[in-house]
Amino acid sequence: MTRTRIIQIVSVSCCLLCSAASARGSDVWLELAGQWGGSCYRGAVANGYTYLCVGPRVVILDVSQAENPQFVGQTQIFPDVVYRVAVVGHYVYAAVGYQLYVIDVADPTNPVNCTASPSYGVGELAASGGQLYALVGGPAVGVFDLSDPTAPVLVGTCPVSYWAAALAVEGDYAYYITLFRLEIVDVSDPAAPFMVSSTPRESPYRVAAQNGYVYLGTEWYEGDCYLRVIDAANPYLPVEVGRCVVPGLLEAVTVYGASAYVTTDLSSTQAGLYVIDVSDPGAPAVVGFSLLDTLSPSDVMAADDFAYVVDMDRGLRTFDVHTPTAPQQVGGYTVAGGGYAVTVAGGCAYFDGRRGGLNIIDITDPAEPVRTAFRPEGGFVRVVGNIGYSASGYGGLEIFDLSDPTNPVLLGVFDDMQYVGDVAVAGSYAYLADWTGVIVVDVSDPSAPVQVGMCSDMGIASGIDVSANYAYVVGHHYVDGALWVVDVSDPAAPTVVANCPALMPERVQVVGPYAYVMTYSEGFDVIDVSDPLSPHTIGQVVGAGGEDLHVVGDFAYLATQTRLRVYDVLDRSAPALVADVNWTPGRPYGVAVRDGYAYVADGQGGLTVLSLHISGDLNCDGLIDFGDINTFVLALCSPAEYAAIYPDCHGINADINRDGLVDLGDINPFVALLTGR
Repeated sequence: MTRTRIIQIVSVSCCLLCSAASARGSDVWLELAGQWGGSCYRGAVANGYTYLCVGPRVVILDVSQAENPQFVGQTQIFPDVVYRVAVVGHYVYAAVGYQLYVIDVADPTNPVNCTASPSYGVGELAASGGQLYALVGGPAVGVFDLSDPTAPVLVGTCPVSYWAAALAVEGDYAYYITLFRLEIVDVSDPAAPFMVSSTPRESPYRVAAQNGYVYLGTEWYEGDCYLRVIDAANPYLPVEVGRCVVPGLLEAVTVYGASAYVTTDLSSTQAGLYVIDVSDPGAPAVVGFSLLDTLSPSDVMAADDFAYVVDMDRGLRTFDVHTPTAPQQVGGYTVAGGGYAVTVAGGCAYFDGRRGGLNIIDITDPAEPVRTAFRPEGGFVRVVGNIGYSASGYGGLEIFDLSDPTNPVLLGVFDDMQYVGDVAVAGSYAYLADWTGVIVVDVSDPSAPVQVGMCSDMGIASGIDVSANYAYVVGHHYVDGALWVVDVSDPAAPTVVANCPALMPERVQVVGPYAYVMTYSEGFDVIDVSDPLSPHTIGQVVGAGGEDLHVVGDFAYLATQTRLRVYDVLDRSAPALVADVNWTPGRPYGVAVRDGYAYVADGQGGLTVLSLHISGDLNCDGLIDFGDINTFVLALCSPAEYAAIYPDCHGINADINRDGLVDLGDINPFVALLTGR
């Protein structure tokens, strides 16, 4: 049967059935296609390599030249974020969510995900003497048999008084801290570990052990943080023998040789890496300090003459500590950190990691995203042509030349505002959603943006979009909120002309005669703005919550922090849930959709790329209409030609009857789907 004949059959069938067909739901499904970045919680150093938790992967860095860590390899994508790692031989044990995974790193360029253990509820991990220890559900300290290193078996547990905050093991003893206690477990018999002591300690937070001494990093206690040294030579009666004040809020501690290394965060001006001389455990003293160029250090490791600081939002930083009194940062490996907003334009995704900065990511191959540029300051980006407009919170509006995505050039800044949460651009003007209301900025000269108008009648604004001569603004005070319609036909005199109530609105997108308002507490409202002077709600999604919303064609994509939901909004009065994704590695905070892919700012999981399948949508415009007839027939008759013409779309969208094949059996279901809409 020729392509022309099939087109005729499909077209005639549609015409005959169109008036009689009843509406039917669309078939939408998503698959994991790619991933990049993520939060860094912990790491481990062994054999010249650092094994770094990065979102849902373990990244392997060669640190044989510690001043210049080199990427070597990374694991496949795990189903959850990697929180802890421990190394025994050439195996890495990773706590993924609360499950234990084994990774063979004999070839570090090609790490192999081996197995997943039963769900022990694994938290903290520690390795010592070729053994693996973990905090497991119960809570309890667990000891694993590694006779088969690819299949660890939990052989013994010792209940603890409270869920532990940290775990360290040396020799025959495991040391862990709970709420206000240090507890010591004898693990000399792996099958029968038992508690030997439980002693009160002030605000313990991190723990390390060396040569019979336990080093406790404490949280704020009476105005200070401390490194406390406990003599555990008699584990039944551990005794504190020394302490020293650590300025700032303590985050991590490790001990190597005669030094303890402690990191603190930016809660004080003295935040950074502290080197503490512990050669005399009874008199620990700070001897060296170095500021960090990171924001939230979550772990610290040491080997030879180097200390390695893991930052949750920025990755790895290397310090030369061969002179303890003068530690110096000498290298690093930067990652994106968590993801909280994403915009797609051209061949790039603009990924906002908040404290992790703004990352420009090449998505030419969605399965293999590659960062091309990074800026320390984050922001929600709108792109118009080759110009990017970043709503950078307290930093105001930043304007970039993005013609070279490997080298974004800052053109200008407008910072005469309180806090910019969103920006929309139309013509020569940028419209800012600010805590003071709406600010109109003339950006005809990007190097010298200047305010020309302001409207504060609606109070705090959090989201904005512009269509024709109107700006559509949302914001709220506690739970009260609304969509405000602002006449901007005269940019110098923006004026509120109408409003429509909405519960805790955060974002707004205008598509044709409809405004889609994402509500933080519920989901989203569909508001008819065909008459801007009389906006009114015609449909709602409730009970879902919301972080971000993106509407493409007849589908709305709602990021809810716990899941990504897809709604068919062909009937604007009754949006219908057609896909519910609750298996992304992180927690969706932002979403952008283009050309058959959904790009999710996935919280701790970084950037997650999902292949988007909508049955019948063969040109990836988000619509299922007569414009899909020719592309359906092309996918049916010549898959290779279809793939060449529509490289970012998915020919499997032509499998309307979902039998795994694209063949003549899909014609009648396609006609029924098309005419039912």
